[in-house]
Amino acid sequence: MTNAMPKVTVAMATYNGATHLREQLASIYAQTHPSLDVLVCDDGSTDGTLELLEEYAAQGRLTLHRGGQKLGPALNFGRAMALAETEYVALCDQDDIWDRDKIERCLRQMRSVDEAVGKQTPVLVYTDARTIDASGRETCSSLYKHLRRDPTQNGFSRLLAGNIVWGCTTFMNRALVDAALPIPACAPMHDSWLAIVAGALGVVSYLAEPTLKYRQHSTNVFGATRPSTKRKLVKALRSGLKSEEYRQRTIARRAQTVELLERFGNKLNAEKRALVQSYIDLMELGFWSRRRTILAKHFLRHSLMDNLELLVRI
Repeated sequence: MTNAMPKVTVAMATYNGATHLREQLASIYAQTHPSLDVLVCDDGSTDGTLELLEEYAAQGRLTLHRGGQKLGPALNFGRAMALAETEYVALCDQDDIWDRDKIERCLRQMRSVDEAVGKQTPVLVYTDARTIDASGRETCSSLYKHLRRDPTQNGFSRLLAGNIVWGCTTFMNRALVDAALPIPACAPMHDSWLAIVAGALGVVSYLAEPTLKYRQHSTNVFGATRPSTKRKLVKALRSGLKSEEYRQRTIARRAQTVELLERFGNKLNAEKRALVQSYIDLMELGFWSRRRTILAKHFLRHSLMDNLELLVRI
């Protein structure tokens, strides 16, 4: 491995993904960056996924690790990251289709940041994506525009309040992999945890280009469905503080932030440590104090509707 051609691990987590897996693997093997290790952690598939992966493993095209106890997507991705040994790691879903130069473009962005801040600084690069339906037909040219979310709003306070990083586009340097592991069980998802660790200790960098086709189908763990503005606002106003689902998501984000402080409190600068503590304390405040703090500290989400919902429900 030379400095000009660093090896990248493609870390994939699979679970019952046989339907689209072969097409995704083909897009990985077609990458313009040739120096790749493909590492797959399966989480107990029962639909033919393992048989397909064993076929590729027998050909020496990937390394397969079978799961024991079912971990779920976040911890299974954490397991795949822990097994990666290369300088850079790209996370990969089982059912998307990568652009041929996805790794090349992400690596170019990563190395420009590395040069500015040093390789010992954790860096996360994420990108836009196009959306396709189950049959592969393109449905939108920009995932973020479809969701009406601003992917450039990736300041640390916003990352604490809500994730803007899509795990399937995530590209990391070794410093971030080493810092972020193990993924805590309390994390809402692996990408949310990776984003706040990178935001706390290093750099979160957005590449404003789609690098893959994000497939939407009935078995997505998280989809890209955009509720209408009217329906979302009516739902928020009707349920208000009584929304148990919203409350649980807020509790999970708070637990993740507590974990961040416990692990990295002594590495945070004074400003970030104060932001972390303010977010942890947020739910202890009264109704109006909580909302004043959200606005003052910029504990905001990434769209107007998300922020209106936040201020109604939090």
